[in-house]
Amino acid sequence: MRKDIRGTHLAVVTGLFKADQMDENQVKNPVQYIRGGRPVTNANTEETYDALNKYGQDIADLAERLKEVKLSDGKIILFIDERHLILGAGQTSGAMDVANLLNLMLARGELRCIGATTLDEYRQHLEKEKVFERRFQQVLVKMLSVPDAVSILRGLKERYESHHGVQILGAAIIATASLADRYIKERFMPAKIIDIIDEACANVRVELDCQPEVIF
Repeated sequence: MRKDIRGTHLAVVTGLFKADQMDENQVKNPVQYIRGGRPVTNANTEETYDALNKYGQDIADLAERLKEVKLSDGKIILFIDERHLILGAGQTSGAMDVANLLNLMLARGELRCIGATTLDEYRQHLEKEKVFERRFQQVLVKMLSVPDAVSILRGLKERYESHHGVQILGAAIIATASLADRYIKERFMPAKIIDIIDEACANVRVELDCQPEVIF
């Protein structure tokens, strides 16, 4: 999975979970299970990279953890954020690095894996690794458009109305998405518009609660 911006990978995996309409009461973490009840093991690549390099450890511990994935017979899917960082991670003199270990498991059909990185990082680090990259099917996740963001807000509308006890007009949703896209460049859809709606609803609720009580 390649993405134009950071922060979309978790939303995509969560979306896969919700798309299957699984019972959220069955899991503690909404991204723990996707696709037919397969749990996702989220490997924080930066922490793994630091552990394998800064402290001079080898990949024995990681290999041990991957045994659980292998023994699950496809029921556990490994999710790797910042996938480009695993190239060379844990590599010592004469040792196998993390990418080679995963490549072997993928080639043998012992591992199901979702990886995320940005386009720039993919082109800089991963595109040249032909042997490793052919194990993955690329899915380009683009930033949401304004109409997509409006659709998401409409889906969340009732939840925020119920939580804050206010009414959200359709025109307000469209204006929020359009203006946020035009003026707020340092943040991305849909997070920035959801935060705006949430804060606006909270402000309206405070104003309503602070109105003086009419005494007859």
